[in-house]
Amino acid sequence: MDLTKAVDEIIAEDRTGLLAKHLSWERVALRDVATVLNGYPFDSAHFNRVFGAPLICIRDVVSGSTNTFYSAPFDEQFLVNRGDLIVGMDGDFNSARWCSAPGLLNQRVCKISSHDHVYSGKLLEYALPGYLAAINAATSSITVKHLSSRTIEDISLPLPPRKEQERIVERLEEVLSDLDDGIAELKAAQKKLVQYRQSLLKAAVDGTLTASWREAPKSATRRAERNRRPVARAYPRRTTRPLGSQAARQVCRTKQDPV
Repeated sequence: MDLTKAVDEIIAEDRTGLLAKHLSWERVALRDVATVLNGYPFDSAHFNRVFGAPLICIRDVVSGSTNTFYSAPFDEQFLVNRGDLIVGMDGDFNSARWCSAPGLLNQRVCKISSHDHVYSGKLLEYALPGYLAAINAATSSITVKHLSSRTIEDISLPLPPRKEQERIVERLEEVLSDLDDGIAELKAAQKKLVQYRQSLLKAAVDGTLTASWREAPKSATRRAERNRRPVARAYPRRTTRPLGSQAARQVCRTKQDPV
């Protein structure tokens, strides 16, 4: 559960490219461009599934919704609004924008609020997951990995000029939008392939798929039967024509005359 090396060392040893920066940019500690607020250990005796303020637990970071509520008074500084950036501090160290109704920041979840005049909140959102993944990989654990708010504050982020930050975000979102469209098309194609597979299976079990194959043996049988029939002669048969009355009398007279 302990980080095995300093955050700066993790950044220096990175081979993914996700922690890189342009040579002209400086680095800045996250604590200097954002505020990290740790969640509060709310009393579980007031947890329920029916009424109260929504309670954001670590399992809710990725899903963006919760079905747990807190029914006792609370300090409003721990409210998370729609669009706030939160981080799960156990397990996989996931980060995400909260996308549901305002909820309470429970323990082992933190909220990161960027100082927007210095650092773009959108750029922080896109950059942070790479650093959290690298820290997670460098954290030893026997059971569940744990992340501290101090480690998050120690992250050295790239610091482009403020206007360039906006251009980076604008271009990135444009490309990601195209990527999302491509993913949607692939999912639609995958759905059609599933439907086609089901159609093939149906045709296999109801016999439609092999209907033409069953007709083939019948055609072969008919051809064999035709081959067994007598073959018509290639020349005309010799026939006996009936004799006329005069020819018949001539034949009789010939038989009666002695030689």
